[in-house]
Amino acid sequence: MTLRSVDLRKDPVEAALDRAERMLGVRLDHETLVRKRRSVGARTDRGGRGRIKLGLDRTRPGSYQPNSI
Repeated sequence: MTLRSVDLRKDPVEAALDRAERMLGVRLDHETLVRKRRSVGARTDRGGRGRIKLGLDRTRPGSYQPNSI
C-alpha cells in the first residue's frame, strides 16, 4: 500500500483514533470528526482539537507511517 492509495475519508480510522486517544490522554468527540484525505481531526474532551495526520516513514523507502499530533 502506498501513501497515494490511502484515503482517510474512506479507509477505517477507528484503530488510529483509539491509539491517539490513549497516547494523548484525551477523548475525541466522534460527532465532530472531520475526515480529509490525509488527516482526521475531532474536538477533544478538554475543549481543544486533536488531529491525526498520515505521513511518511523516512526509515524505509516507499513505506508510510500514520503520525499523530
